[in-house]
Amino acid sequence: MDKEITGFLAQKFYKKEFEKYKKDLAKDGSKQQVAIIENGFSGIKQKVIEELNPWLKNASARAVQLSLTSHPPKFSHPDAKIDAVIAKCHKKNDGLLRSANVEVGLDVMGNAASFDVDKFLRLKLHNNLSVLENLKQNTDYIQQQFKIDNFAEIRENFLKIYKPNPTAQSSGKLKQIYFPVNDDYHLLSLLTPSPIVYKLKQRINENLQPFSAKNKQTKEEIERAVKDKEEFTTKLENIWGLTAIGYGGTKPQNISVFNNQNAGVSYLLPSMPPILKKRKTQPPKENFFKTNIYLGDWLKRDFNALKKMFSENNNIKKVRDKRDEVIINIAYQIKREIDKIREIGGDWSNSIIYRKLPKWQKILLDNQYQNIRDDKEQNTNFLNKTRLEFAKWFSKVYNELFDVNLGDIEITHIEDVLKDEMEVFK
Repeated sequence: MDKEITGFLAQKFYKKEFEKYKKDLAKDGSKQQVAIIENGFSGIKQKVIEELNPWLKNASARAVQLSLTSHPPKFSHPDAKIDAVIAKCHKKNDGLLRSANVEVGLDVMGNAASFDVDKFLRLKLHNNLSVLENLKQNTDYIQQQFKIDNFAEIRENFLKIYKPNPTAQSSGKLKQIYFPVNDDYHLLSLLTPSPIVYKLKQRINENLQPFSAKNKQTKEEIERAVKDKEEFTTKLENIWGLTAIGYGGTKPQNISVFNNQNAGVSYLLPSMPPILKKRKTQPPKENFFKTNIYLGDWLKRDFNALKKMFSENNNIKKVRDKRDEVIINIAYQIKREIDKIREIGGDWSNSIIYRKLPKWQKILLDNQYQNIRDDKEQNTNFLNKTRLEFAKWFSKVYNELFDVNLGDIEITHIEDVLKDEMEVFK
């Protein structure tokens, strides 16, 4: 007999002895000790074999009281009188969370006193198929397990758990919606996909609860790394703001098997809009020099000082040096605006919103391109472009402030001054 069937029947008819057997096996022991434990349990195994056939007859007769379903109607209203529904849809890469796109089993509804039949049919046997799958495929393996004269009848009775889908059926207990279809409409009754609901709960409990097994292991790894003064990249992941919703009141077993297994409680994820952190600095969508540089008092003061120096004798070294210092000071003020955008982080320029932003400005502003800015072999073109565009911006601002166009000599000089200071823009 398959060990899963043995365990199921032993748990059912000889629970105390079976629990002791499992507890003894769980202890570390030699092969000899394990053999003694197995030998001591052999009497129970023999009794289980004798219990199988009469139990199969009883269980198969009760299978008709159960129905496999993907959308139990009683989740919508406990008094809804509708036959079991199994969603028939195909898997499709359409980005939707829906039946067929999620790998979950079917739920079962019906007489709660017969839920043990469903548990038996779900047992995963040695050939990696459930009892129900074996029966449906009529495998040699299940025929070897069920050595019973009326096997065909037993199999047929168990398969009655599959019910034909109801056609055009609903209930006055269910809420309905009018769904437009071209110039007509469909009247739909909304049902809950309980297998998806409880698969979500299972994944949250296993991975995203503060005391889940995964987070417990992660916490141990972090504590060990801290103790050994080592770096760690793992992090605790929790889902907060969960709301519990109950189905079935004090009798969750009347709704479905999955509902009964979860004591009628599932989770509702928060559906409020996300709280977005407002950026103090917005990256440019087309041109940094056009949209992100504000001509405040500091910049205007520097440009006024520069205008005065351009009108003085350029042959005096002291005047030339002072003029160059003002140009460099303006460049550093521009760099402060660049740093504000870089503080946003990396990858922001990949968004379609910034598709019109020139590539060299993305390199200048987005930290995902830090490696290019630091590489002398790759950054030459980007630095030359930055220096040229800075000089053009400089000339344009000067013209707007004083209605005077800088000559080619002045623009070339600004580029030359920046050439020695381009490290500031990396």
